[in-house]
Amino acid sequence: MAVTIVLYQAWLMPFFQPFFAGREGLARLVFYALYGSLLLTAAMLFGTRADIRRTVLPLAAVSAVIVAATALHPIGMVTRDYIIAIGMGGAAVVLMQGSAPAAVLRLSAAVTVLNAALCFVDLLFADGFTTTMGRAAGLALNPNVAAAAVLLGAAASHRAVPRRFHLSFVVLTLGSIAATLSRSSMLTAAAAIMIPAAVESWRRARARRPLWTTLDGVRPAAVLAVALAAWVATAAIVNPRFRPVVHAVVSDSLDFADAIGAAHEFVAVAAQDASSLPAASGASPANVAGPAAGVRPAAGTDASRIAALDTRLADEGARNSISARALFLERAMLEYRHSGFFGMGLEAAHPLVPHNTFVLFALAFGHPGWLIPLALVALALYSVRDARDLPLPVAMLGTMTTSHDILLTPSLFLPIAIGIGGMIAGGATGRERQDVHRSIAFGASAAVGLFVLGCLVIVSVVPSLTIERLSPASILKYGTAYLAPIPPQTYPGMLVPAVGDGPEDTMTFLRENTRPLQRVRWNLATRRPVAPGEYAVSNGDGLVLFALADGSDPRGRGHAIDLGLPHTVGVPFYALLASLAVWCASVLLWMGRTNHAAQPAGVQEALS
Repeated sequence: MAVTIVLYQAWLMPFFQPFFAGREGLARLVFYALYGSLLLTAAMLFGTRADIRRTVLPLAAVSAVIVAATALHPIGMVTRDYIIAIGMGGAAVVLMQGSAPAAVLRLSAAVTVLNAALCFVDLLFADGFTTTMGRAAGLALNPNVAAAAVLLGAAASHRAVPRRFHLSFVVLTLGSIAATLSRSSMLTAAAAIMIPAAVESWRRARARRPLWTTLDGVRPAAVLAVALAAWVATAAIVNPRFRPVVHAVVSDSLDFADAIGAAHEFVAVAAQDASSLPAASGASPANVAGPAAGVRPAAGTDASRIAALDTRLADEGARNSISARALFLERAMLEYRHSGFFGMGLEAAHPLVPHNTFVLFALAFGHPGWLIPLALVALALYSVRDARDLPLPVAMLGTMTTSHDILLTPSLFLPIAIGIGGMIAGGATGRERQDVHRSIAFGASAAVGLFVLGCLVIVSVVPSLTIERLSPASILKYGTAYLAPIPPQTYPGMLVPAVGDGPEDTMTFLRENTRPLQRVRWNLATRRPVAPGEYAVSNGDGLVLFALADGSDPRGRGHAIDLGLPHTVGVPFYALLASLAVWCASVLLWMGRTNHAAQPAGVQEALS
């Protein structure tokens, strides 16, 4: 279980997953071994322990119902991810009850600290662990997803942190969420702190107890806050992409009302114009710009508005990300009106990207679909013992309102399941054996060791020259030549392009089918054209400019444009390995020295 928690909650497995492209046999072997061992062990424990069956019965019933809903529609990749996430979370809860719930929660808290720390490390590099431009994302690839992972992990496991480190834990996780610049996660984090604080203050006022108690660990938390502020200031200096992104996010936040108004005005005019057109044979506004293949077209005025929304959404994200989310949600709600009583299935609903879990499941499973995420939130609320457990259901509700992947991604759902499992085990009593703590610590180290070994294999197996085929859709006309972005590396930050500034870089090449082009010097500022049969690479701009020898259009049939780029291991790769080594040593020291043999297994008592 410790191996699974670290591999998925720390995003090690999803980050490593591109290596399995083209190696389906190896992928099946690894995934089946991991999932099979976890599910088999949980099933054996569930079948042989009556006390565990009684404890997890509400969760098992909810999980069975929400998984059974997938039988209504064809099962594809998205549905399989959903089933895997629910199954992995349920297995983790069962295994928690049979081992050491407090120790598992401590491991989840340690992984949350790792995720937060990797976000800050990522912030130092213009091209860090992921291809996200200027924003911290750690190994989660997407900054909004990274922020949600830290938020859910902290909300689920904060009670597992010793009191002297609790305030520092809050400062680190909140700081990393701010570093991702995820506005929805910031607002949800604020609610996850303020609502439990208000409930606890009300409870203390009714009991005529002091509203405030002495906070432990204020001094180290203050030192950490100053250190993180200095770290962010350093990142603003060394990462040239950070400050422009901060400016863009602030501008989006200030101008979102005007952006939404302009978007709605455009959609209204476009929908009115489309609805006033005479119906052509076999054509309708819904058929012209349908949002996703396999989605049944809406009818009447809704079809015209959906077509207008599709047109606006083609580039609305570049204008304002908040208004784009509003339009995505509006389009999804219009499709929901015509999705049928049992919905259209996850495979058809997911491409609509509603940015809302409740709407996604309503689209996928119809009117009963609203109950699936609501049942999980209700289960979390049902397991709450006091105000200190409230951050998890609040974080779940806020994240589900602004994201649609929380139940489809094992790395996001796993901390939720662990948090619910910890609350379920809160009233249990017993003694946690010290060898269980040591096994969890060594399991976590084994997971990191497997990831590091995989990284070393990638570096040694992947050739030093990566050949990428330019997509015709990415090639643009540029005067008498053509311009295309350099394709991103499969392992950003790990393998980075090592392209020289001019033709003396003999390893880089561009060829049309099998005919090589001659390289010349060029950059975007000089705007020097290239002659037929020449190409130039501007690595700083991430662009390649070229013209075929015969002057033909490379986007036409019969042309295959291959770009060969030398690569090297980047500095973020070594920073990642160093961060993992420090984290492993800390986990071994923390979990190995923690002696809970004389304490009850009840999470509340063990953590206080």
